[in-house]
Amino acid sequence: MTLARYLFFMTVATLLCWGALALVVFFVDPNESGLIGIIIFYAAEFFAVIGTASLVGFLCRYYFQPREFSHIQVRNSFRQAVWLGFLITGALILQSLNLVTWWILLILVLILTVLEMLVLSLKKQ
Repeated sequence: MTLARYLFFMTVATLLCWGALALVVFFVDPNESGLIGIIIFYAAEFFAVIGTASLVGFLCRYYFQPREFSHIQVRNSFRQAVWLGFLITGALILQSLNLVTWWILLILVLILTVLEMLVLSLKKQ
């Protein structure tokens, strides 16, 4: 897949995810839909964040590190976007359960940081 195709499909998929999130927010009542509506909300939010962060991360890498291969930039930005998606979705879930404190969020950030460092260390071997 070429870089232009990747950017096109990722942009379209991200816009679809944001549209799905907007539809869920405006048309789904969490009291009536139950667990299914809540799962759809968090899934749409998760994928919308991943798509947005992946595109923004790639564009920043492409602008600030033009000599690096684009497939490496895409891979790294997507992986880090997934971590950010887990962080934001986890924080929203914790907020909905009234469990958000600064130290719990710090622990979540540290866990994701350790996972990123683990991936980077395994990649070098």
